[in-house]
Amino acid sequence: MKRTLVAVLIAMIAAGCVRTGEERVKLAAGMSDAGNFKELSGYSLDLEMVGARTLVQNKDNSVRFKLTNSGNSSVTIPDWRYKEDDNILVDCQIWYPGTDSPDESEWLPVGDLEPQTEQRYPLTLEPGNQVIIEKKLDFIDRLVISKGAERRYFLKAELNLKSVKVSSPVVAIAVVPGGYSRENKK
Repeated sequence: MKRTLVAVLIAMIAAGCVRTGEERVKLAAGMSDAGNFKELSGYSLDLEMVGARTLVQNKDNSVRFKLTNSGNSSVTIPDWRYKEDDNILVDCQIWYPGTDSPDESEWLPVGDLEPQTEQRYPLTLEPGNQVIIEKKLDFIDRLVISKGAERRYFLKAELNLKSVKVSSPVVAIAVVPGGYSRENKK
């Protein structure tokens, strides 16, 4: 009986059915620590807001950003987070009447600053390829907006990664109350 058990264990080890702790770490590469990722060089990535610039309260409280590889070679981002919206940080500020540009000292973060998960995987973007990242703006549904009025905000975004540093241009959005759209405005 002991000989059979020893023979089975030797066969399992020889066949590769048993993995060492080091091999498990390699298999769980999706659980990497962000501190281990070095900044890449020679990449050309663009981040920009896409989609509607007018959001309807209690209906659509998300904005979408597009990350595009605008370079001539593929880019592999080793620290891409599994939960897509953890890859981006969005800042906003109220667009006050009479101003035409944001005040750099007034930016406020939107949403969680800390990622919900540290699970990561490498994302490879070939030249011209892109990924869409949707970010929920929870504060929109808590706004008090009169019928026929709108609230305007400046937004900007940046990737929340160690390996690449990419920011979007500043954009403006409008938030209107539910059941209302600019087309109905008189």
